[in-house]
Amino acid sequence: MKKLTSTILALALILCCAMPSFADNNAVDSYTVNLEDGYYIVCTVYETPSVQTYNASATRVKSGNTIAYLYDNNDERIASATVYGTFEYDGSRAEAISARYSYDIYNSAWSLDSGRAYCDGDTAVADVTFGKFLAKYLELIVTLTCSPDGVLS
Repeated sequence: MKKLTSTILALALILCCAMPSFADNNAVDSYTVNLEDGYYIVCTVYETPSVQTYNASATRVKSGNTIAYLYDNNDERIASATVYGTFEYDGSRAEAISARYSYDIYNSAWSLDSGRAYCDGDTAVADVTFGKFLAKYLELIVTLTCSPDGVLS
């Protein structure tokens, strides 16, 4: 009995360790944007899981975020900016109803210069500028858009 329990426990441990990570399961899109002087951003769009009741004439709500990681020309991560958006859509139109942003800085030579978030039609927008002391400023405009069918991009 003790051997059987040990075998089951060992098997359970192996299965748990072999399970894949589902951290990016909510990612719906990913792309890279090249900036000046070899700088670039890597953007990933995530959909927030939610339970919806679907009715052909009902307005539905969807939320998500786009995170943009800023890298320098040496492939070092400098900072990130994230826009969070909530949308209403009904199959024929979509509208952003809320937008907010956050940021992180990974290189101490850089700082936040300015930032704001706003709604523009079917898009949530974060406009964030990072600065390197007396040297450079980079503006990131991070967007999250909802289609009339509720597809985030």
